[in-house]
Amino acid sequence: MLVPAQPGLNYNFLVKSNTRMKLKITLCIAVGLMMAVWACVPRPTIVPVKAKVGPGPEEALFLNAEEKIQQGAYAEALLLYEQYLSTYSGRPGAEAALMNMGAIYSAMGRTAESRSAYQRLIKQYPHSAFVQDAKIQALALLYNEGKYNELLKEAETISERDLSADHAPRVFALIGDAYMASGFPADAVYYFIKAHEKSVGYGEAGLQEKLKNAAGRLNSSDTTALLNLLKQKPSESCFMYRLGTVLYDAGREVNSVSVLSEFISRCPGDKNISDAKRLIDIINQKTAVHELDMIGCALPLSGPYKIYGDKALKGIEFALAQFSSESNDAAIKILVKDTGSEPEMVVRAIKDLASENSAAIIGPLVEARLAAMEAQDSGIPMIALTQKDDVIGQGDFVFRNFFSPSMQVKAIVSYAMNTLK
Repeated sequence: MLVPAQPGLNYNFLVKSNTRMKLKITLCIAVGLMMAVWACVPRPTIVPVKAKVGPGPEEALFLNAEEKIQQGAYAEALLLYEQYLSTYSGRPGAEAALMNMGAIYSAMGRTAESRSAYQRLIKQYPHSAFVQDAKIQALALLYNEGKYNELLKEAETISERDLSADHAPRVFALIGDAYMASGFPADAVYYFIKAHEKSVGYGEAGLQEKLKNAAGRLNSSDTTALLNLLKQKPSESCFMYRLGTVLYDAGREVNSVSVLSEFISRCPGDKNISDAKRLIDIINQKTAVHELDMIGCALPLSGPYKIYGDKALKGIEFALAQFSSESNDAAIKILVKDTGSEPEMVVRAIKDLASENSAAIIGPLVEARLAAMEAQDSGIPMIALTQKDDVIGQGDFVFRNFFSPSMQVKAIVSYAMNTLK
């Protein structure tokens, strides 16, 4: 039963006041919870950079700022460092103060101010021992912000000759990360290899994983371009061994063999020659197990092109029956995979046929270029059922059983010019 409003009372006002009170209470609780959660979240640990500072007030000011960092009083530490810089800008401690300010701003999530502190150090103290560290931290901030193009432009200003053994792998790894995030796996692989070759215990396991992931996204044209790049740089030709092993780890055996073979011919005295030859033998033994009596078929047996896929499959089955009835050789088997009409399904079908040791592949009807790239990378001959011109250009494992439109036009023009004239 609803209780009627008492005469003389503004019931709507009471409802609104009550609602506002509830909202205030809710907001207070929410803010309290946020503060409690923030207090419980561990703040990033900052190890302040040390510096030789003069005795007396200068030392006291610098050490006070360090103590504030250790206490987690970052805002107070920043004020103390600014005071130090305004008073002792010409002292060695100024460079360390800017490095610490960059680290504090970064820990507070104020990336623009962090980068500004590092840039300030680089500009005002170009001969400082902290410059390379400041540049690396600035690059890392750009990467964390997703500003990959800016990172790559900034990296161009860093001379490789000036990089120490500690700094070089970190810079190359960041450049590789930026290229990878931008969708350029070939460039990423190149810089990950440079980082790996320069590293002396620095993140080797992580670099190896990055290399494997990037190499897994390379296609044949990427690998060829990367190989040509290494050929143009004689001092880096021996990087080919690392590239070959990474391609093998990523499942790109055919590309691995071509790269390792080039490495053997270009670096005959390298310490890894015997390992390269051994890996080529392993790959050749693996790829020799294709079942010569099994042909893969990649056809659209679902989706809008199903009617054409069904007709193509019937034709293949008829030809197979005809061949088997006239031959005394072992019966040929066919392994059929549905490509549907989506690019992902087409690529997956080719990968499945390759992993199941098909000797060759017939098809597909759609997305033939993507299929050709995958077949080429897998080292399996493929006869595409397409008229498109760009298919057979993917490599020497790819063929086509249709006349392309350009071929037909040339034939018609030739007939008209030479026969009907």
